Amino acid sequence: MQFGVAKSYVQKLIRQKRLEGHLVPKKQGGTMKGKLDDYGSELAEMVQSYPDLTLLEYCEYFGEKYNIWVCASVMCCALQKQELTRKKRLCVVAKRKLQEFKN
Repeated sequence: MQFGVAKSYVQKLIRQKRLEGHLVPKKQGGTMKGKLDDYGSELAEMVQSYPDLTLLEYCEYFGEKYNIWVCASVMCCALQKQELTRKKRLCVVAKRKLQEFKN
């Protein structure tokens, strides 16, 4: 073991050279497809129709409507991929008014 590689690795290289005629490395990995990647329009419609729902409520709604049950982190990633925001502007305005009233 002068070069620190296993005999099986050398055998794989010899086999690859014989079959393919080269030793170019093969493509590794790839992108993982999300469970909700094919539902972009449905997600956009859901966020537009119900902008004040929480992630858990989105998960429940999506599961009931499309029978695809996901956790909050999967829903969050899917919404971020679609660049859909869930800003609760009405809630922020109400909190500001409450703080102004207290002062």
